[in-house]
Amino acid sequence: MSSSKETNIFLNGATGYIGGSILTALLNHSNASNFQITALIRGAESRIKKLELLGGVIALVGSNDSHDLIEKAASQADVVFHTANSSDDLPSTKSILSGLNQRTENKRSTAERLVVRRPPSGRPLTASRPCV
Repeated sequence: MSSSKETNIFLNGATGYIGGSILTALLNHSNASNFQITALIRGAESRIKKLELLGGVIALVGSNDSHDLIEKAASQADVVFHTANSSDDLPSTKSILSGLNQRTENKRSTAERLVVRRPPSGRPLTASRPCV
């Protein structure tokens, strides 16, 4: 992205192995100053402090069962990474897709929305819409 437009990113699983790697890459990206990163994390105080120390990351405290919170965060996101340990959890994935659909309907945006889902099982990455 070479635009100065802010990109809203929702990351589920930011304190885990895969999510942490994605978060690090996003924070070190050449356009990181254009990223607004929101991370859904379980409520441990140590996790919240870890994210606060990084700067540039908004912590949402919840779980994969926080469907309304997930849907709302996804509806405000341009990009969603669902990397939580229980990413095989179909209801949370449906909440993400529902939120992205709301955003598209509300904004009438023509931009493609990408949901990256990498289950711990090692199955291939999948996308809710084609990557452009």
